[in-house]
Amino acid sequence: MLTRTSADEIASLLKNDHPTWASVSIQRQAQSYVETLDGRLEDLIRAYLATGTMKNFRHKDFSVLQIQHLVPGRSYFDAILLMDAYLKDERSGRALILRRQ
Repeated sequence: MLTRTSADEIASLLKNDHPTWASVSIQRQAQSYVETLDGRLEDLIRAYLATGTMKNFRHKDFSVLQIQHLVPGRSYFDAILLMDAYLKDERSGRALILRRQ
């Protein structure tokens, strides 16, 4: 759970990554992320929102920046979301990270 980041702030990241999504969908998804994202990722999100700095975080086999660079065009926020999936369930998270697009 994120405690220092609002749904509106997450929505701004989603709008950048998905400009064609409906506003209602973005708000719902943003609220869901605030409620469910692993708190260990919040400092990365805060730094990115404040200054655009892409900080790194490593857990076992993967880091956020590594995840971002595995697929050209993957956004930093998408990489954070994939790291969240990996933190919650390493097996399924790994499959999502390594999935070809």
